[in-house]
Amino acid sequence: MDTVPMTNFLKTALADQVLITRESDTVRLIGRPRSGALPNVYDGVCEGVEHLVSAGDGTVSVSSEPICFSVTFPADYLASTDATLLYRVVRVHSPLYHPNHLAGSGVICLGRAFRAGTRLRALVYQLYSILGCQNFASDSPLDTAASAYYVAHAEQIRALRARPLWRSRVSTVIARDSTSGSGGHA
Repeated sequence: MDTVPMTNFLKTALADQVLITRESDTVRLIGRPRSGALPNVYDGVCEGVEHLVSAGDGTVSVSSEPICFSVTFPADYLASTDATLLYRVVRVHSPLYHPNHLAGSGVICLGRAFRAGTRLRALVYQLYSILGCQNFASDSPLDTAASAYYVAHAEQIRALRARPLWRSRVSTVIARDSTSGSGGHA
């Protein structure tokens, strides 16, 4: 993983992690250092996102518990032609009932739009849309039971709420009151 393009990508990923930390109250990421090298693994948590979980007895319920996950950039990440790359990059470590998630393994499918070399910021957005049930595969799911549930309970899925991924940009205008004189300066 010491190639120049991969090193440059990992520098960009680290910069993305800093921006995500600064711009999101929903997702937190921490890079896993590799003995002085740039991190190629990020541990994350997504908070404030309603999602579905399935109990052992088959009942499905809404949860607002934090969702722990990890993002791993394998050595072949930038130029992979491996069709399974979209299953190898992200693992979910919390209970989740979702068509794109293979329960018990943590494997999550990032979808057909995912491409090798996708930046960390875009990956986080894609994952957020999956975890918040805004994006799911019903035509080729990893979990067919979850897919059938999502289709049969579309109103429940649409009613799930999620904290916005990015903080709102607030524009502040400070107006000077022209009636207050010179502001106390002599």
